Amino acid sequence: MGKGKYLKKQEVSTGKKVGRVVLIVLLVLLILIGAVFAYVWSKLSLITYDDGSSKTPTAVVDTTPVPSDVPTGIVDPTETEITVPETEPEETVDVSGLTMETAPIMSSGDLVEDKEVMNILLLGTDELGLGFHSNSRSDVIMLVSINKRAHTVKLVSFSRGIAVPFMEGQYKGKYEWITNLHRWGGANMVLMAIEECFKVECDYFVRVNFNTVMTVVDAIGGVDMELTKQEAAYMNWYNRNEVDVRTTTTQKDCVEGWNNLDGGMALHFARLRRIDDDFARMDRQRKVILAAVEKLKGSDLMTLNNLADLALPLVQTNMSTLEIAKLILYAPTFLESDFDQMEVPIDNSHGAMKVMSGASGWALNYETTNAALHEFLYGIDNVG
Repeated sequence: MGKGKYLKKQEVSTGKKVGRVVLIVLLVLLILIGAVFAYVWSKLSLITYDDGSSKTPTAVVDTTPVPSDVPTGIVDPTETEITVPETEPEETVDVSGLTMETAPIMSSGDLVEDKEVMNILLLGTDELGLGFHSNSRSDVIMLVSINKRAHTVKLVSFSRGIAVPFMEGQYKGKYEWITNLHRWGGANMVLMAIEECFKVECDYFVRVNFNTVMTVVDAIGGVDMELTKQEAAYMNWYNRNEVDVRTTTTQKDCVEGWNNLDGGMALHFARLRRIDDDFARMDRQRKVILAAVEKLKGSDLMTLNNLADLALPLVQTNMSTLEIAKLILYAPTFLESDFDQMEVPIDNSHGAMKVMSGASGWALNYETTNAALHEFLYGIDNVG
């Protein structure tokens, strides 16, 4: 009888000890989770929130016609001596062989929405300095489409010379290059054009600039890029002549084949268009992004922490901290997927037209374009 009471007391005592151990473990886990959450939150708070509106809504558009004899700036770096204009040529779109139109063929279809697909517009603006300013164009316009159902990421590059309408303001209804909309209406005007013209829901944008690209690439130890003979020759010419004062690099000469590019040279590569065209340039932009993603996969925690401290203050977005935190939860799965890619304009889907500034732009058949775009993003044929 006495022994039974002793065993019961021992069981109760053991049970209390186990309960205390479980409680301590849970408390430790909660503390660790809280610490991780606080760390992530502190990093995300470095990002600048921006509502996407322009700070200069009354800016005047320069409607001076572009001269017809503007040099193209196309060079052949395979030659021994590379001859390049001392200054960057005027922005041009090669519309040779295309039918001149008065306006694009707009789509009458509905906006495509899918709660499992999150579209984020990546804007790379062309600021000269370290910060952001409103009088800048979106040098890169790329839709990053994240499908949470299929665990895929798709990239769509939009050519800067696509003619789109101003959706509001003093120039409402007039057509201009999509790259120029940011200067007069901020990121929101670009988002509105994407939704209205391409009928794709896109509520969010992420904005970076030249300095962001260079900082990210340098922080991860450069990006590995395979260069053609032409690309390598032109990059070397560019580097030696220091054409662009906005970038700095200590990169040695590039060679045909694989090179590890630092931030300055990676930016030169992504912006290079003077040996070919804007389509090749868009391809190079995606190559730099995908090379950086590949490098990030193998980065250690110290590198990632340093990257966050350096790069996140150089990012603007209209996404809330909580929305970004939720997106991070999907990141491990998405980073392991293949990134399907698309460019707009697509073949046989556009003519040419004069935009408000006097330059030539792409006059898209948005019915045809959107059929291909919606099929690519959602697997549906949604036009009309």
